[in-house]
Amino acid sequence: MRSLKLELTLEESEKVAPRFWSKVKHGDNCWEWIGNSLKGRGLFKFKSRSVYAPRMAYALDVGSIPAGLNVCHTCDNPACVRPSHLFLGTDADNAKDRDAKGRQAKGETNGRAVLTESDVYNIRDKINRGWKLTEISELGYSYYAIVDIKRGRSWKHIPNPFE
Repeated sequence: MRSLKLELTLEESEKVAPRFWSKVKHGDNCWEWIGNSLKGRGLFKFKSRSVYAPRMAYALDVGSIPAGLNVCHTCDNPACVRPSHLFLGTDADNAKDRDAKGRQAKGETNGRAVLTESDVYNIRDKINRGWKLTEISELGYSYYAIVDIKRGRSWKHIPNPFE
């Protein structure tokens, strides 16, 4: 779903709020969405379309959301709709927040990773011992993955014992 503008009139807010907040479990910290969801993200039907629950919570409690802005979580809980845990931000703001909190999947925890940490150490060892990158790639490793490891563009979080 794109980040479309979300603005409610006072009449819409008064009509929608009871239905929306009835689908929320209020806790001491996060307020969990217990209605419909997709991959852990709450969905709420509004004007015949699905809106992410945190966006609706923000619009109901704080105000309109300009097009292109996301509703981000200070608590990092996608099911949370507590307005005090929500803030507006761009995709770049959300990525900076993710990186600052260390929530970016790295290495083997990245679902798209092909190499293991052991592979990376093996590749670095061979580079250190003077192997040509094409020779290393003949062992079944991607040439471009080897180049990225050598140049420090990937697997940066793994210390290089050969430096």
